[in-house]
Amino acid sequence: MRDEATNTEIAMAPDVEAELLDERFGNRQHYSRATYALGCRGPLCQLAEKHRGRRRNKVRAEAAGREYQADQGGRRKNTRDAELAPVISWHLSQRRMPANK
Repeated sequence: MRDEATNTEIAMAPDVEAELLDERFGNRQHYSRATYALGCRGPLCQLAEKHRGRRRNKVRAEAAGREYQADQGGRRKNTRDAELAPVISWHLSQRRMPANK
């Protein structure tokens, strides 16, 4: 897909493209808790749900006076987040929505 604002081509994995083209969620914004709650389990909505959990944990830790540190444990490093970031920015800009931070 092409980002018309910057006139650059955005590389998109087949599963991401399938999520954005899914007719069940055609009028919905992806990378959204609401779309995830409606049943979308594509990579953008799954990533939003993961980030939501981290945001909530951070707020709870700070409210309790603790320093928040994301648990990386023994899990493999997920390189998918970096791959999805430009797609999320493009998708939200098409819908004129701010990215969740």
